[in-house]
Amino acid sequence: MQVRFIKMRFTAEVLADTTLPREKVSALRGGMGSILLNRNCIRDGECSQCEFESECIVPRTLYSKYEIQPAFVTSDSSVGYLLECEDHVEHCRKGERFEFCLVLFGKALVHFNQYAATFFEMGRRCGIGRYHSKFRICKICNTEGQSLFEGGEWYMDRFVIHTLYDYVLYRSMGLGTDAQDYRIIFDTPLTLKYQGEYLQKFELQAIVEAVKRRLYMLNCFEGIDAHMEAVKEEVLPEFSYTEQHIEGISRYSSRKDTKMILRGIKGQTRISGLPEEVLQLLLVGELIHIGKNTSFGFGRYHVESGFPSVQ
Repeated sequence: MQVRFIKMRFTAEVLADTTLPREKVSALRGGMGSILLNRNCIRDGECSQCEFESECIVPRTLYSKYEIQPAFVTSDSSVGYLLECEDHVEHCRKGERFEFCLVLFGKALVHFNQYAATFFEMGRRCGIGRYHSKFRICKICNTEGQSLFEGGEWYMDRFVIHTLYDYVLYRSMGLGTDAQDYRIIFDTPLTLKYQGEYLQKFELQAIVEAVKRRLYMLNCFEGIDAHMEAVKEEVLPEFSYTEQHIEGISRYSSRKDTKMILRGIKGQTRISGLPEEVLQLLLVGELIHIGKNTSFGFGRYHVESGFPSVQ
């Protein structure tokens, strides 16, 4: 778990009364791609056919190459970054704020200023959503909550890089050493293929294997020689309770010039008696997301200790 990361929280202030998209990650990701292409592309936007593709900053940020190519990865989606946004407020008055997070992994860390500059320009020039809502980035905080950017000033000495192992230790302390019962709550839809079929209900084996797969991909991205070992099914306890439903999120693809619906399952589970190795994997999965469409915010969950009391 030596993959490096930094998680940054952006605070944005809307510049006029407006309506923002409820699901902001898709809008932010789409705008990020458009801005990067407009600012940097010297051809026609077809990266795979461009003679400068190996040196261009666009594929280096949006579709970063693996140091070790996993045999099962055939698409050009990147594991170098993630976007998160828990703010679903739509109607905003001038001066109100919303927050979103950018997580960078491995060698993508060195391109931090490219990502940040993209969001600054996005807010100033094109905005987000169907109403092109303009905003300004007024603050960026690091993993510890310290300001990297505030009041027009940068504090790059606070660009503190952690590892996934650091994250697991931190979260383990937060859950408590005596915890036996846990909830896994999916904050965004999970789109996950397991044994040839897309999941219609939560399965622990599928979730754990997805974390292992994603972790292996990040190791390959970093150039860390690691093996993707499966967790034995017989060591996994059963969920004592599951609640799930299918949820769809609409997004517009400027590359394909079409609107599409991304779907997955959302909800929560309860489980007792998790082996320590499985709990650690689930905590890693909180940060790295699992399944398909992770760059659009899918596959994000968190683990809580204890079950809520029934009134």
